[in-house]
Amino acid sequence: MEQLKKQPSGLATLAIFAIYFLTMGIGTVTPALNSIIGYWGSQGEPVSNILLVSTLPTLTMVVTMLIIGPLAGKKVKYKTLSILGCACFGLFGAMPAVFTSSFTFVLVCRALFGVGLGLLAPLGNALVLGLYEGDKQASYLGYGSLVMNLGGIILQLLGGALSPSVATWNMCFWAHALGFVSMILCFFLPEPPKAPESPTGEKAKGKIPSYVWIASIMLFLLNLVNYALLMNSSVWVSFAVTDQTQVSFIAAIATSFFTVGGMISSAIFGKVFGKLGNKTLALGALCMAIGAILMFVCGSAWILIVIGFVFDGFGFCLVLPGVMAFVGMTTPLQSQAMGISIVTAIMNLAGFVCTYYLIGIVAPIFQGMGHANDTTGYYYGEFIAAAVVFVVLAVVFFIHNPAKNALPPQQKAPEEK
Repeated sequence: MEQLKKQPSGLATLAIFAIYFLTMGIGTVTPALNSIIGYWGSQGEPVSNILLVSTLPTLTMVVTMLIIGPLAGKKVKYKTLSILGCACFGLFGAMPAVFTSSFTFVLVCRALFGVGLGLLAPLGNALVLGLYEGDKQASYLGYGSLVMNLGGIILQLLGGALSPSVATWNMCFWAHALGFVSMILCFFLPEPPKAPESPTGEKAKGKIPSYVWIASIMLFLLNLVNYALLMNSSVWVSFAVTDQTQVSFIAAIATSFFTVGGMISSAIFGKVFGKLGNKTLALGALCMAIGAILMFVCGSAWILIVIGFVFDGFGFCLVLPGVMAFVGMTTPLQSQAMGISIVTAIMNLAGFVCTYYLIGIVAPIFQGMGHANDTTGYYYGEFIAAAVVFVVLAVVFFIHNPAKNALPPQQKAPEEK
């Protein structure tokens, strides 16, 4: 497939990667969740409410993506959306570090922070699909995933390091101020070519293919069980270490190794996907299953949690860009932004549902089983449930090959002057 004649400049590419850098920012406060629970729990807030600090942004993120999907690149420029998204990320992400007297205010900030993420989440992939073609497109999806994981590492390490104790629970929110750096870079973003017009002068209409809905369901299930592992990392680490003042930092290291694994797979994704196709997704899901099993058997050896997250992240970043590549292959140009928004929105809805999945499904099944400190059954059961779901999805990914429904290469419209 021929590449676009005019490639984006280096600064424009950097701007695209600046968007990717923030898209795992929802996990910034995860390593500090134990400290946040300790502080607000002492103020009388139930744990189910405190967990909304981590999960509420996913709900507003999903709603925002579904609203913005049909408008992105059509009614509203990608550059405008990216600048607004980065501004919300930085401003509302950091506000709870300053205004700490009201838990309701913290949740409002987290909800508006989720709006910013909802604006940003589909843009990186949409820009790559709109500006590149062929092998370069697959490679840049992989590179974007690499930068996304690098951002996750930096943000999570900052979040864990800034809030090592209950007394400093709110300092983790300052890490979101990096959003303002990305905002400046987004002023240099190019606009992808617009969809071609029909002979009558009306915009050609593109359908949302069935694969978008299939991919959405599969990624929802995958992210649901995986988000539970990430969200509860600080609690599980607290079971495995004796020095409780180190929990947030060790949890940050553990979840950062999720992104280390993701960086490794992202760097090689283009070549692996070119050779294995849909088998890449199956390989990724199997790696995630291995990661969940290692975390399950960790006992007091927290290093196994770290190794488990390496496998988990490695697999996740084979599955996610692979699914997005197939969405690009099977979705008409006019509908790609909407297709990506649907998949990303439904996938991230899992983050909000996760708390209720743990309370309503995992806890009743595994109540009283597993670790002596795990009286709820959440933390023991989530590893078993994750391993089972990952294996089942690996089988589905191996059998189902969406490349059979790939559309022929689509002509890009010439750039507007």
